[in-house]
Amino acid sequence: MENDLKEIYKLLKNSKIIGSGNRTNLNYGGSRAYTMPCGLKWDYINSKYDTTAFDRDNPTIYPILQKFMNKYYPNIKYNSFQINRNFQTLPHKDKNNNGNSLIVGLGDYINGELMLYENDKIKKIDIKYKPYIFDGSKILHWTNNYKGDRYSFVSYYI
Repeated sequence: MENDLKEIYKLLKNSKIIGSGNRTNLNYGGSRAYTMPCGLKWDYINSKYDTTAFDRDNPTIYPILQKFMNKYYPNIKYNSFQINRNFQTLPHKDKNNNGNSLIVGLGDYINGELMLYENDKIKKIDIKYKPYIFDGSKILHWTNNYKGDRYSFVSYYI
């Protein structure tokens, strides 16, 4: 699995992940967020599901992430991924997700754990090349401080 994740990291490093001004409320410091949806997204203007601009710019990423999920996590229901580059999230819940999500960190960084607040306790989860499954719509979560080059991807179902 780790070799597959290292290949995904190389692919993500060479992909086009543009900054989004739409998610500054989730990013420490309110700075531009380098995060892109991949797979299906809800098109609010036309009231339908549609593929993302990221998929059009990077057509090989979704099939490779899909292959990874089908190989290692065939029982996780998903139709979208969130691709993050050096994006440190504030505490939040994923209001539009349905069911469990899978998150994994990739890259050359230290710290950057997934932080969970559940049952009045904070848990620190090491996700660096270690996928973790949780329900992000029900559990408050955020990214711990980190240094280095940190990518992550999150599978989820909308």
